[in-house]
Amino acid sequence: MSDRKSKILSEKAVGFDSLLDDVFGLNIKGLKSIWTLFRRPVDYFRKAKLPEWDNEYTPSFQIWFGLMAITTGLRFLWGSEASPMYQLYLEQMTLVGEQLGKTVGGKSGELIDVSNYDPALATDTLLKWMFAITPFIVMGLVAILAVIYRAWGERLSYVVRLRYLFAIVLTGNFISLISLPLIFVPNEFGLPIFTSVGMIAMLSLYILTAYRGPYRDHDAGARLGLSVTIGLIMFSLNSISIFVAIIFAMVPALEAGLG
Repeated sequence: MSDRKSKILSEKAVGFDSLLDDVFGLNIKGLKSIWTLFRRPVDYFRKAKLPEWDNEYTPSFQIWFGLMAITTGLRFLWGSEASPMYQLYLEQMTLVGEQLGKTVGGKSGELIDVSNYDPALATDTLLKWMFAITPFIVMGLVAILAVIYRAWGERLSYVVRLRYLFAIVLTGNFISLISLPLIFVPNEFGLPIFTSVGMIAMLSLYILTAYRGPYRDHDAGARLGLSVTIGLIMFSLNSISIFVAIIFAMVPALEAGLG
């Protein structure tokens, strides 16, 4: 094959698949991996026990981190002033400012000066930091859980257990991502609908993925019990991560709001 023809084929190979990989760390193999997790998760979990996933699937952590990057990149949607989510946090940060104005601070015994407090700026900063911090808290908690949780019905190395946990958690995050438009349901029930549907779907997918994946060959009773257990653990872990992220994000948010 001539050098010119090789160059043409090489250039053609750099297409949309490569762009997805450049921007989000995802590619066609990554999308195939997500599809497999929903269609037949047992195949994905079996490959997780092999080196390099047998070159068939994208690692669960890489896909999950890519989804987190996409969610953060869509901040112009869920973090816009028009979104109910933003308005909810704005109300909360306004109340925080009012409470600060009633708080005695310093040795002088004077009230905290909140005359220049900007709740909108505090809200923007809170959301920015919250969504930046949350993935790293999830990563840390999952890494710890992989050490503790070993009820998989077989002996697995730490890395395989870690792959399993991220495979379970990314299914819920994927559904949360594609259900994001529910935030903009044009009535006062938009955010409650999004929150309720998102939480139910996330927990259900955690349980269903475990039931159809790593626990597929277990007896019916044990299969259901173990699936519900890991589903509840992963759901709690996700909720704890958001709560902890908000606590950490409050510091820079208040600093920004108070100027």
